[in-house]
Amino acid sequence: MLLYIGVIGCVIGYAFLDAGKNVLILIQRKQKVEEDISKCLILSGLTVVAFGAFLVLSSLAFLPQILVANLGSLQSFYSLVWYKFFSGIPITIRQIVGAICICAGCTLMYQDCKSRMQTPPMNPAQLFHAYSKTAYQTYLIIVCLTHFFLSCYNSYRTQVKSPPIVDTILFSVQSAMLGTQFMVMSKTIAMLLRLNVARDVNFFSIFNGGFLVATIFVAIISLLFWINRVSTSESRFDATIIKPMNQITWIIFGALSGGIYFEEIQNAGFVHVVYALLYIVLGMWFAYLDPLTHGHVEATKAELALLTDSSDEESLSTSESASVNADIVVSP
Repeated sequence: MLLYIGVIGCVIGYAFLDAGKNVLILIQRKQKVEEDISKCLILSGLTVVAFGAFLVLSSLAFLPQILVANLGSLQSFYSLVWYKFFSGIPITIRQIVGAICICAGCTLMYQDCKSRMQTPPMNPAQLFHAYSKTAYQTYLIIVCLTHFFLSCYNSYRTQVKSPPIVDTILFSVQSAMLGTQFMVMSKTIAMLLRLNVARDVNFFSIFNGGFLVATIFVAIISLLFWINRVSTSESRFDATIIKPMNQITWIIFGALSGGIYFEEIQNAGFVHVVYALLYIVLGMWFAYLDPLTHGHVEATKAELALLTDSSDEESLSTSESASVNADIVVSP
C-alpha cells in the first residue's frame, strides 16, 4: 500500500515540478521581450515548484531511490504535453517515440520494484554503518578519483571556442557524480523523519541529532554544487546538448548512488535496472525540447499572452504601441 501511495505522490510531485518550471520559463520568455511580469505569476510558479519538491522528497520515505530517480524522467513527458497544448509548439514523431520510451522505462522499473523490493526505513545506526560497506566505499572512491582527474583534464586541456561533445559529456558526468548525493541525503532525511513520526527515533540524542544535522548539511552542499554546475554548463556549452545531458546524468547517477548505498540494485536486479535506464535515457534524448531554443524562432508579446493577468493587459497595449516596428528575437 505504501508503494502505491509513494508512486502516486511522486508522479504528481514531478507533474507540479514540471508545471512550475514551465511557468518560470514563461516568465523568462516574457523578460526577454521586456514585458511586465506580475508578482502573482512569479509567486505561483515558485509555489508550484515548492509543492512538487515536497511531494517528491516525501515519496523518498516510501520508495526506492532508483524508482524515484527514474520517475524523474516523466518531466520530459509532461513538458511535451505542456508545449503542445499550452505553448503551441509542434511535437515531432521523434519526441513522441521518446515519450513512449520514457513511459516504458518507468513502467519496467516500477514492476521490478513492486515484485522484488521492500523499503523499510533504516535507523541512524544502520544508515551510518552503510557508509562503511565495501560497495559504497568503492563507489565514493571512484567518484572522487574521477572528479579529480576530470578537474585536472579541464585545467590543462586547450581551451576552444566551441567545446567538443566529449568535453560536454565529461562536464555533465563530473557534475552529476557529486550532485546526486543530494538524493541520497534527501532519502536519508525522509526516512529519519518517517521514523520520528512513528516515534521510533529520538533526535534529542547526541548521535541521532548530530547525524541528522550532518546529513542536512551535506544535502545543502550537494544541491548548491549541482545548481552552480548546471548554471556554469549552460553558459559554457551548447544548451541543446548540455541540458538533456544534465537530465540524463542526474537520473543515471541518482539511481546508481542510491542503488548502491541502500542496496537497491542488487535487490531489483542489475540487468533489470540497466534495461529500464536504457529505455529512459533514449527516451529523454529523443523527447527533449527546449522552448527557448526549439519551436519558436521568433516570439512576440501576443504569443506570450498565456497566464497574463488583467493587470498586465493595460501595460501590454501601451508597450506595443511604442514598439510596433521592433523585431523581437528570443536568443538561447
